[in-house]
Amino acid sequence: MILLIYRYDFRRGLDEQEEFFANLTNLVIETYETNNQTKVVFITHSMGGSYLFFSLSIIELERERCHVTRCFFFFLSY
Repeated sequence: MILLIYRYDFRRGLDEQEEFFANLTNLVIETYETNNQTKVVFITHSMGGSYLFFSLSIIELERERCHVTRCFFFFLSY
């Protein structure tokens, strides 16, 4: 098991996070491949859950969606 922490800048809006989304996509692919093609599990807290939910909805390539198996959202903000 590999545990990674990925932060975002909560001061910026979702429309200003192109680099965040690109890096997250690359991190998912890299983690999947490094960990013997084991699917990625996300655990999020608060606003991070909103960012992840939005991120997964805009991932450009369908292939990256196949690398994620579960998402756990704790104390998701509205």
